[in-house]
Amino acid sequence: MSTQLTNHAKIRCQQRGFTKDCADIFMIFGHTVQYSEDGAISLELGDREKKKLRKQLRACIQLTELRAYAIVSDEGDVITIAHKYN
Repeated sequence: MSTQLTNHAKIRCQQRGFTKDCADIFMIFGHTVQYSEDGAISLELGDREKKKLRKQLRACIQLTELRAYAIVSDEGDVITIAHKYN
């Protein structure tokens, strides 16, 4: 996922020590807690979302410990993910 950041968001992320990946995490796992009249929303990570995120992160950490690879089609679709044995 590639969330687009406004210039304001880029500056604030830099000042506050957040990366662009943090914005992606809110877009994937966050739940809406507030709407504004102009259509903007506020996203948070509640306990349920944090638990789901931790589970996903453990799986991602596993990728750093295993020799794994992904096969991706020319359209960008993931065909498979597997362990590399050699």
